[in-house]
Amino acid sequence: MNYKSLAAAIVIMVTTLSNCGMPKDPAQWTDKQVEKWAQNSEWFNALPAKPASITDKREMATQIWLNPESWKVAFEFLSTHKLEDLEDGKIFLTPDQKTFANVQTYVPRESGKFERHCKYIDLQYVFEGAEDHQVSKLENLVDEVLPYSEERDVALCNSSKDFQTIRVDKTCFGLYFPADAHNPNLQIGGMEKVRKVVVKIPYVNR
Repeated sequence: MNYKSLAAAIVIMVTTLSNCGMPKDPAQWTDKQVEKWAQNSEWFNALPAKPASITDKREMATQIWLNPESWKVAFEFLSTHKLEDLEDGKIFLTPDQKTFANVQTYVPRESGKFERHCKYIDLQYVFEGAEDHQVSKLENLVDEVLPYSEERDVALCNSSKDFQTIRVDKTCFGLYFPADAHNPNLQIGGMEKVRKVVVKIPYVNR
């Protein structure tokens, strides 16, 4: 999809939230209205991958409604750049440097720790290779090893009493809000190198 088509799709995405015959605030939508938005939103086709099935679609719609500019530049970055040609490192996407991307290359690990954030949403897209992510509700986390650091916007726990595992690759990205603890970068099998971009989108508190 070219840039003009993508821009049009993003306009549709934002205007759909306010002109779809439903309450403007997605937090007030019924479950059926949330699913209708997710299924009928043309902007999904502008992205190189789709959000994982466990993604909180209501929270996603709400955050897009509250902070459309950050989501717009995030989707533009993913859809208009040849990610394979990018060097590892941080790329600022907005003039205030509050929305940015981290391009990474590494070999996934056998195990890791659950992380959570308060200030930022993580959009994790693997554009080369594949990896597993474990996703947990905060109340299921156990054995905190790093209390929340406001400066780093992260807390770490060794494990979770209950979690779901998703496969993240070119077709599916992980999208994690502050309520979603996640243990990413996990091996599927072997030592295959992974290239990934993590887009950090500011979380807007209500």
